[in-house]
Amino acid sequence: MDKADFLAQYDGLTKLLHKRLERLEAARRAQIKTKLAFERDQDALGRTIRDLKMALAQDPAMDQPDPRTGKSNETWRNWLIERAIEKDPDFIKATGDFYATQETFYTAEMEMHQAGEELSATKAETILFAALMKYVSSPE
Repeated sequence: MDKADFLAQYDGLTKLLHKRLERLEAARRAQIKTKLAFERDQDALGRTIRDLKMALAQDPAMDQPDPRTGKSNETWRNWLIERAIEKDPDFIKATGDFYATQETFYTAEMEMHQAGEELSATKAETILFAALMKYVSSPE
């Protein structure tokens, strides 16, 4: 290989390095954006649960007696509230939104890590190639 070939390969590696750096930056922006959406939906789900619990705690239907004991107790009341929350359309929607953004967030994180690994590998390859160029071009 002559010097022009080495320089062309090195130029190609630096362009690839730049391209992978841009990919990592884009993946990081996407990861931050999806993390914010994930946290927003997580908060919305928490608010929905809290609001439903507060509303259902006021509902006299939640004071039904425990069928096992015939008396009203806190455990049975909490169980009734949880079952009512699980059937609530607002809870179902908030849960669906949360899981969808959670999946998107984890996918964005995975892509960011993958882009980082590719960038690291390309950096190492570029460094090794530069060392090889220096070795080959040095007088013996």
